[in-house]
Amino acid sequence: MRADGTLDLQPSYTPKPQVDYQFVRTIPRPDDAPPVGAGGGNQAFYESITIALYEPNTTRSVMREGALGILRRYNYTNQGMVRDMEVVTDNTFLTPAPAPTCTLARLWAIAIDQGAPLLARGREGASQLGAE
Repeated sequence: MRADGTLDLQPSYTPKPQVDYQFVRTIPRPDDAPPVGAGGGNQAFYESITIALYEPNTTRSVMREGALGILRRYNYTNQGMVRDMEVVTDNTFLTPAPAPTCTLARLWAIAIDQGAPLLARGREGASQLGAE
């Protein structure tokens, strides 16, 4: 990842990078939630959002078992991003964090000031080593 927050998903090296982001946010009570006082109806509701970024324009093959054990196979060309969203009430593993107060550029500057190894700085560090 570069200091400006961009990422080269089609570098010349392999394996190609993949970045997974997970977000959680508090959401209003869904219309289909159990009644208050019944079956966890008093809980807060959250939406878990996972986004996977990877090399775009590659063909992937998927095989899924359907009803009666029938296998279904298909191929598709991806666009480099998959989003998965899920409403959850059990927040034992998800903790909403406050909005960031620091830009990625500032985060990189702090890492560099603190002496982060060049290769730990991704492509930015690699370019400083002439390994771009």
